Amino acid sequence: MALQQQWVINIQQKLDQGGQVETDELWTKHSIYKVPNWMKDGERPYDDRNAGYVPEIISFGPYHHGHSHLQQMEAHKWRVLNHMLKRETQDITLYLTAVKDLEPKARACYDSPVSLTNNQFVEMMVLDGCFVLEFLRGRAVGGYNHLGYKVNDPVFYKDSICHVIAMDLMKLENQIPLIVLQTLLEVQYKGNATIQDVPKLVMWALTPRWVTVNSPRTKEHLKDMRGVVATEHGSEPMVHCLDVFRRSLMYQPKSSPYNWCGLRLLWNKLKWEAGSFEEDSGQSMANCVSDLREAGIKFKPRNKLPFWDIQFKQSSGVLEIHPFKIDSASETVFRNLIAFEQCHMTNSWDMVVTNYIAFMDNLIDTAADVAYLHDAGILVHHLGSDGEVADLFNRLEKKVYVDTKKGGLSDVYQKLNEYCSHRSNRWRASLQNEYLSNPWVIISIFAALLLFLLTAVQTGYTVYAYYTPPS
Repeated sequence: MALQQQWVINIQQKLDQGGQVETDELWTKHSIYKVPNWMKDGERPYDDRNAGYVPEIISFGPYHHGHSHLQQMEAHKWRVLNHMLKRETQDITLYLTAVKDLEPKARACYDSPVSLTNNQFVEMMVLDGCFVLEFLRGRAVGGYNHLGYKVNDPVFYKDSICHVIAMDLMKLENQIPLIVLQTLLEVQYKGNATIQDVPKLVMWALTPRWVTVNSPRTKEHLKDMRGVVATEHGSEPMVHCLDVFRRSLMYQPKSSPYNWCGLRLLWNKLKWEAGSFEEDSGQSMANCVSDLREAGIKFKPRNKLPFWDIQFKQSSGVLEIHPFKIDSASETVFRNLIAFEQCHMTNSWDMVVTNYIAFMDNLIDTAADVAYLHDAGILVHHLGSDGEVADLFNRLEKKVYVDTKKGGLSDVYQKLNEYCSHRSNRWRASLQNEYLSNPWVIISIFAALLLFLLTAVQTGYTVYAYYTPPS
C-alpha cells in the first residue's frame, strides 16, 4: 500500500510540474528553435542529417556553442570585440550590464534548455552579438576599412569566409535574439540607435543576395525596402536575422497603392472559413510543368514583387512566376526558412515560403521541367545540371507539413485545376504542340491547304464546264 501511495504522489508531482509549465507559457516567447528530427531527411546518412542546419564555421548563441569544429573562430570573436571597444573607447562593463538586464527575455527566446550559467550566457550574448554587429556593419555601410580593420584581416577581407559566415547567420539554430543585437547597438551608439537599425543592417548586408532575380538593387529601392520591412511588415516584432530576411521576401514596393498580396491572403482565408473552397476541389495540384503545358498553360516571368506572389490568368492560360535563382546557398536558405515557419507559425496562411516551395515542388519533377522554366526566363541556376535542381526541390518538401487548401496560393491551385479539367483546353494545346509548334509543319499545312483549295477550284470549274457547255 505504501508503494502505491508513493506512486500516486510521484504522478501528482509530475502533474504539478506540467501545470507549472502550462502556467508559465514559455513557448509563447520562443523564436529560436532546434530543428525537429522529423523535419530532417531520414534518407541521408546519419552523420549528414543536420546538413544545412548546423553552422559550418562560426557559432552564434547556445545551441552550437563550444562545438569543436567551430573553435577556430572563437579567438577571432575576442579579437573583434577588443577592436570594437578600443575604437569606440568604451568599457566592456557597459555591454555586460545592458545584456544582464534582459537575460531572462533572451533565454526565453530559445525553445530548448540552455545549460550555461547566468554570467556565461551574458558573456556569450555580448561576444557573439558584437561580432554579428561588426560583420553586418562592415558589409552594409562603408566596408570594414571604415571600421578600422586592415586589408589583411584574416576574416573580414576574405570573401570566401564572409560568405560562409553569412550563410551561418541564416541558420535557425544559430540565431541571436534581435533584442540583444538592438541593445548592444544602442550601447555602441550611446543611446542614439533606433528600433529599426538592426533590421536595416540585416537588409543591407544580407538581402537581396539570394533567391530572387531582378530584385531591387539600387540604393533607392533598397532604402524603401528596408524601411518597409523594418516598420510595416506585420504587427509582431521581428525576432532575429532569419526572420528579417524572410520578411524581406514578402516586400511589396510602396509604389503599389494597396497591399494586394496581403489582401489576397486575407481574401483566401475568408473564403476558406466561409466554405467557398470545396473539400473535393483538389487544391493539392499534382501537375508538373510538362503536364500543365499539355493542358495549354503557358509560363511567363512576373517582374513584380513580392517574389512568392504567383498569378494565373484563366482567360489566357498564363501562369506568371517571379524569376528566381538557385545556387549552392539556396537549399540551406530555403531549409531554414521552412524550418522557422514550421516551428514558429501557427497556421498555413503564415507559411509563405513553405507554400511557395510546395508549389514549385509540384511544378518541378524532372530535369525537363527545370529546363523549360529556365528557357521561359523564370529559373536561373548555377548547379551542375537541371537534374540537380529537380532533386533539390523534391528534397525540400520531404517531411514538411503544408496544407495547400489553406495557403496563400490556394486560389492559384483552384484556378489551375479548373483550367486543366476542360478538355477543350487540352485539345487546343495538343493541336498547337503537335502541329503548330514547328514552322516547317505550319508551312506544310498551309501548302497542303493551298493545294487543296486550288484543286477544289479546278474541280469546280471542270464540273461547271461539263454541265454548262458553251452555246
